[in-house]
Amino acid sequence: MFEGCLSIDNFFLHFNQGQLVYATNSVAPFERLERHLRRLSNQNPQITNLIIQQPRQEFKNDLQTYISFPTDYKSIIWLLETGHLTNQEAVTLIRRITREVFESFLCLPDFSKYQVVPRVNQITELCRFDLNDYTDQCQKRLKSWEIFRDHIWSSYQRPYLVAVKEKAIAGLSQQQHETICKLLKGLNFRQISAVIDRDELVVAKILYPSIQDKSIILRDPKSPFDLLPNLPRPENVFELPKDSAWRGEDSGFLKVNSHSKQTVLALQDLWKVAYVDHDRSHQKNFSQYLEKNFISDHWLLMMP
Repeated sequence: MFEGCLSIDNFFLHFNQGQLVYATNSVAPFERLERHLRRLSNQNPQITNLIIQQPRQEFKNDLQTYISFPTDYKSIIWLLETGHLTNQEAVTLIRRITREVFESFLCLPDFSKYQVVPRVNQITELCRFDLNDYTDQCQKRLKSWEIFRDHIWSSYQRPYLVAVKEKAIAGLSQQQHETICKLLKGLNFRQISAVIDRDELVVAKILYPSIQDKSIILRDPKSPFDLLPNLPRPENVFELPKDSAWRGEDSGFLKVNSHSKQTVLALQDLWKVAYVDHDRSHQKNFSQYLEKNFISDHWLLMMP
């Protein structure tokens, strides 16, 4: 007989005509939004702590709204309309948050289930991503983590500096070294990435030699990030660019549009995902795409 706690987390992927518009999940959505806003503040000092914290105060994090108009996405639109963000900054936020969530989505186990959930309201669009190209890009990034597979199994693990050395982390200037060492006290790779404005893969690359020699130890993801799936263990390794300044911002898949008619809701059942599209040809194509690329056994329900 089953005993214990069944944890169910939610993924929400919004699509329009087969193209990805936005992705989010129920695992600390406001932390994720604030973190990416904080990273943007490195380039725009007018994005202050007050502005970063405003969406959490303005919008209730109601899970039901994620089917129609996700609260974190609504917050981005609100920040744009109130003049706190430029259009390009809003697109950058959407791109980074969507990529983070979609990478976790690609790590879901093969027995995920997909269900169509209709949505009435339209969602304001600032950009779209071609699903094939976007999937390829995210899968390459996931393969890049394979370089660190001996020690890193989640981008939400927390590095701690334990060895007191004059230069515990090689390859950094004295100022960079002092800055990053202050962050190795409980922040995960993605949180450190936001503070120093570098891609989390670059953060891992910088810290990994010190992780190997045990100057830095890794602790498990802190709740609620421990609910997210672990990084995959792919056979083929995608080499990380040698340029340590790489931010991983190349997208190339943006297509501007103004209205959305479809949404994808992804739910864990154990992990359960639902797709919304009133065009049956798009539903059929999406079902075939999921079956071919993500899962070996899934259930797709087409709503009238």
